[in-house]
Amino acid sequence: AKFLLHSVRTAHTERSNQISFAMSTPEIHNIDSLLAWLRTYFAVCATVFLSVAAVGGWYATIRRDRWIWILPAMGLVYSISLPFHWQFTNDDSFIFYRYAENLASGMGPAYNPGINCEGFTSPAWTFILAFGNMMGAPTLWLSKVLGACLGAVSLLMMILTVRRITVDARVVFVVSLFATTSQILIAWLPSGMDTALFVAWLSIWVYASVRHPKDLIAPVI
Repeated sequence: AKFLLHSVRTAHTERSNQISFAMSTPEIHNIDSLLAWLRTYFAVCATVFLSVAAVGGWYATIRRDRWIWILPAMGLVYSISLPFHWQFTNDDSFIFYRYAENLASGMGPAYNPGINCEGFTSPAWTFILAFGNMMGAPTLWLSKVLGACLGAVSLLMMILTVRRITVDARVVFVVSLFATTSQILIAWLPSGMDTALFVAWLSIWVYASVRHPKDLIAPVI
């Protein structure tokens, strides 16, 4: 029992130190203050989400033929959602970082120098990060910025896809709101993983399939 209690306390202390180190806000030093900060920020996010939902739903009802205003509205929601998860970095992302940095340094696709092997799940994401690292961009920062940009592309493709299916602004608005407030999706965009690249590629493929159903664009993508 003493051993288990000591293990739990040690894990709690290490986790607290990791969280405190990861947060950029200087006043956050422990789990309690972290949770308080997240609760406060969540209230701001929820207020913005509900306000956009109420105003947007009302406007979409009276102007069913107008949908272009949805883009700035969803941009606002996306810009509020993304910083809430910006500090999250998945542990597997550091595998990509290690391979990308070694590749950019001329050591080839190797996790440990001199041992070339494929230990990553996405060659495209690895080479993109490696190229950015060769240009002087920090790998961690680059992965998060690219994730945010690719997430914006994905959301835009989702909106355009729904717009090709229906002209009813209410449907476009509801789908867009669900996409931009999906914390499961938004949380993984700045995680450093290849999720953002895959979602963007998939959303482009779906949009191409809807817009050119009889062409070869979608199969090529």
